[in-house]
Amino acid sequence: MKWFFRITIFLLLIPVQTLLLEKIQIAGVKPDLALILVYCFSWARGEIHGLLWGVALGGLVDLFSIGLLGVNFILKTTTGLAIGILGRSFLNLSLLWNVLIFFFISLLHDFLGTLLVEGMREGGLFLLAQPDMVGRALYNSLFAVGLLFLFSKRSGEKGSFDHAGVLFSAGGNTRSTE
Repeated sequence: MKWFFRITIFLLLIPVQTLLLEKIQIAGVKPDLALILVYCFSWARGEIHGLLWGVALGGLVDLFSIGLLGVNFILKTTTGLAIGILGRSFLNLSLLWNVLIFFFISLLHDFLGTLLVEGMREGGLFLLAQPDMVGRALYNSLFAVGLLFLFSKRSGEKGSFDHAGVLFSAGGNTRSTE
């Protein structure tokens, strides 16, 4: 059943991203479903799953994109690994904190992607920060709220966001290292 679920997500990502989410874009901004899924899987399952989902979904997005090949692969793989590592203890926080962290991860993802594609032009870093980055980060965060909530209810490993406003939790992660 797990493999069927994984293959279904892998096969439906591009059609959902390009067809369905195209219809619900706001002000020309649509969410990055691959980034949302990589974040949620990394948060729920750890760095190995995050790394693998980042490789799979980043590579898939790069395969079907018309941009520079490898940018999504690098960014989503790095995001999956970093969030998986941080998910051991630091991201075992309230839903609000996870959404705020995801907002900044999404901003950083778009900024680094633009930096890799556009490079340093004569205008400097300030011209790389485009207004739609904040809109996409907000939109991504709205989608991530629902998925993080579902992951927290489905996964007994992370609990139910009981740490409310605590920035650092002493509990850490209860996952086994098997």
